[in-house]
Amino acid sequence: MLTLIIPLLLSFSIPFFIALGIFTSLNKRTRKLNNALNGGNIKGDAPVVELTDSSKDELGQLSQHYNSMTERLRQQHSQIQQFENKRKLLLSNLSHDLRTPLTTMLGCAEMIRTGNYKDENDLQNRAKIILQRCSYMDKLLDQMLDISRQDGDELSIHLVNHR
Repeated sequence: MLTLIIPLLLSFSIPFFIALGIFTSLNKRTRKLNNALNGGNIKGDAPVVELTDSSKDELGQLSQHYNSMTERLRQQHSQIQQFENKRKLLLSNLSHDLRTPLTTMLGCAEMIRTGNYKDENDLQNRAKIILQRCSYMDKLLDQMLDISRQDGDELSIHLVNHR
């Protein structure tokens, strides 16, 4: 009887421990992948969770795809940040470049309106300054329009309805 029980126990316990080892390994790899997917950060201020599963099975391939996707997202996030910084700088510069001639034009127009000019020559000079500043602002706006057209060609957004 004992001779039957020992082989029977061995025949059940060996496959059980092999299956338990495989299950534990898969469970550990799956938890690691799940934690990376739930806790991934694409911003540049925190380290990205990189999966080091180099096996050739489905989980290994999924880990490699996750790593490449995360890297692409980081690069895109960095490009968006650079674009946003350039946009803020451009708006700041444009505000200054438009405000300066506008202030000059307002001052000259106010002097003309109130009649606070020396003579006809001074009046003509003030009008000339206004025209020059208007021409400068017109050129600046044309350049802005050209830039916006170029940016529109580089950065196109395609909206897709997923209903």
